[in-house]
Amino acid sequence: MPDPGHPHRSRQRPLTAEISSLTDDYLTLTGNHPYAQRPADEALNANLTPAPPPTISSAQWRVLASGLALNRRDRIDTVGEFVQRLARPRWFYRWCG
Repeated sequence: MPDPGHPHRSRQRPLTAEISSLTDDYLTLTGNHPYAQRPADEALNANLTPAPPPTISSAQWRVLASGLALNRRDRIDTVGEFVQRLARPRWFYRWCG
């Protein structure tokens, strides 16, 4: 199903195709690259983790961090799931973690 905000993207497209976009979002929020301009394999081997941006809630950060995760098993699977989680109300995270 097309994403109305992005007509050329499918909501079920694997999130790996969107990590660079999320990196740009992180750069916009913080002014820094989430992994200090290092390639993903180097950042993974160095156990680098991005710092939470101070301008978003901890619930929003958990969603963004899961989209930026270098380990596939830790990453959200699809853009649709990312958008759905980001749209959840704060109380959801208090009750469901």
